[in-house]
Amino acid sequence: MKTEVNKKSKTWIFSIPNLSLQKRVQGMLFLAMVTVLSVSCAETNLDVITEVNDQFDGIEAIEVDAGFLEMNYLGSDQQTEVSMEGIIRSNSDAYKIDYRVEGEVMRIRVIRNGVGKIGNFRSEGHLNLTGPKQMELKLEAGSGKVSARNVSAEVIELHVGSGSVELVDAAADYIEMDASSGRVIGENLEGQVKAIVSSGRLTLQDIKGDVDAKGSSGNLSISHVDGLVNAHTSSGKIELNRVSHLGSLVLSSGQIYVLQSGLSAHTYLKASSGNISVHTSSKLSQFNYDLVSGSGKVKVGDKQASGVLKIENGAPVTIKGEVNSGRIEIVN
Repeated sequence: MKTEVNKKSKTWIFSIPNLSLQKRVQGMLFLAMVTVLSVSCAETNLDVITEVNDQFDGIEAIEVDAGFLEMNYLGSDQQTEVSMEGIIRSNSDAYKIDYRVEGEVMRIRVIRNGVGKIGNFRSEGHLNLTGPKQMELKLEAGSGKVSARNVSAEVIELHVGSGSVELVDAAADYIEMDASSGRVIGENLEGQVKAIVSSGRLTLQDIKGDVDAKGSSGNLSISHVDGLVNAHTSSGKIELNRVSHLGSLVLSSGQIYVLQSGLSAHTYLKASSGNISVHTSSKLSQFNYDLVSGSGKVKVGDKQASGVLKIENGAPVTIKGEVNSGRIEIVN
């Protein structure tokens, strides 16, 4: 006969027998934690590593590559010299503001100090310029904001990779603004305007001159334009209000919505998938119409049809439009 014996499991207990030794170990662990926290905090604290304040006479053009800095230019009728104020805050000395004057052109850029530096770098700052209202500008930044206000020139260019571009109270023969992602804003501008936003929102208002606006995805909003407006985007929405002359309005998918705007010899409406609605201030009988919808209705005034609508008014100009899937309407 076998007798079962209950065997007790063994419990192993590890301890530091010496109390002073235990305190020393706890102290070492505490110091290690403090060191880690100190390093982490050091990486997030930003110190002023570059600060510039300078003035220049005889400048007629400014070119800036601001990198990650916020860039601003303010023109003044009362000012003849260019004043520059800039600052970089960082947890490393990896960047500096480099500037020089070559003839009548001032060139400013943010550059790296040395090569091959690695680490968890964080940097921020700004570059503010004030100067004469009459100034040729070419301002760009990789990220952040680029803005100019109260400027007159032959050419004004504002570019940003990711962030916002803003131009207010400006006149030039040619104005160009673009952002890869973010926002493009133009207000009270005079001249030929080209504005591009790859992904984001574009807003233009109070423009005297022709406008060419393009986007890949997002919204294009354009209002109060005394000129011809062309607007193209892949997906999103095109909104126009009080435009004197409608040009080519094209999108792949989304909506075109127009209020109180004039038809012209350059008007062409197209959408692969979406709706086109035009409320025009023009007299409808002054144009012919050739509108096609692959799947949907087309309408001009009180006349409508499914698929194709052609109206001959004996006019010298024919408004053409097409949509693969959706609706076209042109009404007063």
